[in-house]
Amino acid sequence: MTGLGVATKTVRTGPVAAVRPDIQGLRALAVLAVLADHLFGWPTGGYVGVDVFFVISGFLITALLLREYESSGRISLVSFYRRRARRILPAATVCLAVTVAAAWLVYRSARFDSIADDAFWSLLFVSNWHFAATGKDYLGAIGPVSPLQHFWSLAVEEQFYLCWPLIAVAILGLTRRRGSQRGSVVAIFAGVLIISVIGFLLAVFETASEPAWAYFSTLSRAWELAAGALLAVATGRCARIPSRWRYPLAVCGLVMIGSGMLLFGATTAIPGPWSAVPVVGALLVLAAGIGVRAHRPWFLCAPAVGYVGRISYSLYLWHFPAIALSAALLPAGPASTLLIVVVLSALSVASFYLVEEPLRRGHGVVRRAKASSWWRFRGTGGLVGLRTAVVAAVAGSAAILLATILGPSQSQLAATAAPRLGGGSAQAVLSADLDIALRADQWPELSPAIDGISDSGRPPRDRECAAGLTNVDRSSRATGAVDGGDELGSVIEGRLADCVFGDLTSSRLAVVAGDSIAITWIPMVREFLEPFGYRVQGLTMSGCPFVATDTRNAASDIAAFCPDHKAATVAAINALQPDLVFVSNTFEPWLAGDVGGDGGAARYAAGQRSIVEEVAGSTNAVYLLAAPPPGKALEDCATRVSTPANCVSGVPDQWRRFNLAMTESLASTTRTTYIDTSGWFCSAAGQCPSFVGHTPTRRDAAGHVVPAFAAQLSPVLSEIVGDPRG
Repeated sequence: MTGLGVATKTVRTGPVAAVRPDIQGLRALAVLAVLADHLFGWPTGGYVGVDVFFVISGFLITALLLREYESSGRISLVSFYRRRARRILPAATVCLAVTVAAAWLVYRSARFDSIADDAFWSLLFVSNWHFAATGKDYLGAIGPVSPLQHFWSLAVEEQFYLCWPLIAVAILGLTRRRGSQRGSVVAIFAGVLIISVIGFLLAVFETASEPAWAYFSTLSRAWELAAGALLAVATGRCARIPSRWRYPLAVCGLVMIGSGMLLFGATTAIPGPWSAVPVVGALLVLAAGIGVRAHRPWFLCAPAVGYVGRISYSLYLWHFPAIALSAALLPAGPASTLLIVVVLSALSVASFYLVEEPLRRGHGVVRRAKASSWWRFRGTGGLVGLRTAVVAAVAGSAAILLATILGPSQSQLAATAAPRLGGGSAQAVLSADLDIALRADQWPELSPAIDGISDSGRPPRDRECAAGLTNVDRSSRATGAVDGGDELGSVIEGRLADCVFGDLTSSRLAVVAGDSIAITWIPMVREFLEPFGYRVQGLTMSGCPFVATDTRNAASDIAAFCPDHKAATVAAINALQPDLVFVSNTFEPWLAGDVGGDGGAARYAAGQRSIVEEVAGSTNAVYLLAAPPPGKALEDCATRVSTPANCVSGVPDQWRRFNLAMTESLASTTRTTYIDTSGWFCSAAGQCPSFVGHTPTRRDAAGHVVPAFAAQLSPVLSEIVGDPRG
């Protein structure tokens, strides 16, 4: 974040502007929270560090502008933009260049092309709009995740830096002609207040209607930067805060920030309204430290914490590429995490001393240590620190290389895997094939190819089957073109025709219901049933699990139409009276409300049973297929330097909890058979290869089945269902 590294002085509250070590401490807290969230998945709300950065940036940049206006009566836009460019561009450009080069060395062409495209938009500082337009969900992303996705927040700040000085100059220029300098500052305050209020209301609206878009949008984030700017304009008032209130205010602010980090998660409504919690917290910490050093929290002002704050911009720049690229090269585990921390630290320190500091201060990168302040860390040890950084970088890189070369081979990983002999000959053959795949130490020629599998591995009519029965254009709903009755019925009938396969005149009918996981099972159901003359009807909707439990989705259309789709699906099954019904849903839902200690498994399973009971009387049998255990995205783990071992995954605890809850809940449901599908993808020891024979099993980390592999599973399904003719 660029808010990590601008000058750490407030507007003048006395003869000399005061240094703010507590701001460096606040930066350190924010960047460490973001790093911990991305590296360890805890704290789950570590992303609120970005909100803190935005407040700091708005505060400091506005303070700098006002200080210049106060001292000279004008603001030099040329000087401002030159300082910003010198401060931000060099380190960001180096990070982008190194990341793209590393991606070229590591990834296959389709994955590299995607990262190169992200780098282009990041270099222009519009990547937030790029990620919003391509539908990438920063919190719920299941891969492959761009190693440059964190540049979205830098883009938001740069767009603020571009526009806000122009607005400030315009307001100051217009008001100065008509009044005093004090009147100009009052006008600035009023302008920022309006931006803050309107921006917050817009953030609340966009978060409710388009949460993924709102997360990246400059318009829904501007209020956070404006809140910091508002505080900068009000520093004169804040300087008069009684001393006895300052420390409690700062502690209260830190508690608010910490609460957001610990209590927020992927389903929290951000940036509106809940980002207000860390934003207000950051404002309290900043306000408490204006003008009075003695009452700032000591733990924010500690030298070690301050040093992390100093290098926080470099830390933020390098952390996501280091994590993403290391995940493609190293197996998961504590040793790999330690290596990532070492390499990240080395990269950040080297970037700070070699690029960020010398160019920010106007020095060249190559300059004698005697004349360059960037060699010094608090006056001593700069050369030693730089040498340490270089040694750490070399050592970390060598360790990663050795871990890659000397790490356990695929045959070693599979050594403890006993054959899974399943429920019949087809399952026995599949179990043997899984064990063979686990022993592979070289990539076979796969079809579909790994490169671009996220697109090529989609089933036929994926888009049509994903639309749902009631998900019509929003404009049609708004104008009343579709408002129920016969017209809505015709929409549902048209959607039924969009996702039907086989002999359309056949009296034998099988229905597949559920979310996008169910869509990927359709090729298996077709391969099994079409030879018996069945037609297969998809009643599916991506992002909408066929359960009675309320679920959430970041896409507003899905969230709006999911309840109607589920009701329409129940009505359609009861009307169609199919011979067989197959149901499958993700085990990673966004449940509405409190999930409880089991992650929502019991509530989700109860909702699954409830909706199945609504249709069980209208069919001969219901088969509920467990979602495949999520694995690794092939485009991430199958790199130019990896082996099949890098893509072996396990069965997550979350999946096991949901699977157990489903087994128990559906055990006594009439005409319903629950199928544990883990043995279709994983060995008895819980190791799951990314391919069987020459066919990839799943196209992404969420467990969406590749159509060719789904079709290969039809003999296993046949052993469970038996003769479908009745």
